[in-house]
Amino acid sequence: MRENSISETELRDYFVDIYKNAGRRRLYLEVPVYSRSVDLVIQDADDLSVMAVEFKLHDWRRAIAQVQSVAICFDYLGVCLPKPKTERGYRSIVDACKVSKICLYLYDAQSKMFEKVLDSPRTTNVWNAQKKRVIRYLEGEAHEGTTPDSKVQYWNRQESVR
Repeated sequence: MRENSISETELRDYFVDIYKNAGRRRLYLEVPVYSRSVDLVIQDADDLSVMAVEFKLHDWRRAIAQVQSVAICFDYLGVCLPKPKTERGYRSIVDACKVSKICLYLYDAQSKMFEKVLDSPRTTNVWNAQKKRVIRYLEGEAHEGTTPDSKVQYWNRQESVR
């Protein structure tokens, strides 16, 4: 992974590589919702809750808007962004995610670590028919067969890993 030149896809794939080991959650890439796809969906195997996560390199406001656009289909919402270089930038992102009730993961390129900065409270306004449609899609993907290189990966509950 290049330190200063990373694509959103590489950021997402690195996140998946870090979090895919052992755990009770599955990770699904590019899940179709409405007329677009969500970068990553994390499904908890115990309670079947689902979390939409959007990855962005520069326009964090757009990441928030994108994940909010599918909020009615998911129990939790999240964004993953590179760690801001300034304290002011950091505070802006954290404050916006707090107000929007969105989980925040930050990637530090120097340490090559992800840090979970904020948790997302469970969404209270879920449209169950749409959530079930997402889950049916995930179940179909899971039954397609899972190999180490498949779209389905497992996530452990560690919050900051190398």
